[in-house]
Amino acid sequence: MKIEQALSILGSDFADFKIKGNCAYSPKSSICYRYSKMYEDKPIWWTSEYFIRADSSDYVIIAIENRGILVIPSKVIKDYWYFLDMGTLANGRIKICIKEEDGKIVLYNKKDQPTYDVTEYLH
Repeated sequence: MKIEQALSILGSDFADFKIKGNCAYSPKSSICYRYSKMYEDKPIWWTSEYFIRADSSDYVIIAIENRGILVIPSKVIKDYWYFLDMGTLANGRIKICIKEEDGKIVLYNKKDQPTYDVTEYLH
């Protein structure tokens, strides 16, 4: 799914956004966009984002294959990275792992760490 498709699905709240690569901007806010397929070997969705891009955006939108679109405030993503001490990948991005757990969509890192429920952000 491309960012244009995600914004059209989200409707009128995102109609005035101008797209540039994997980001979109409006006079009111900005977003960065990612997409992930389900990885069957570990039933998770996995993507990553640059800290500076998430920090300068109001939202991180992640389309998760066959499940929907997450519109997560960037503060939630940054808190998740900080509290779970997420390391930087070789390309400078920081990973974002998502799974479905007990009917909820959660951000997580490792089995022994807490998860962040982001179900309320699913569209």
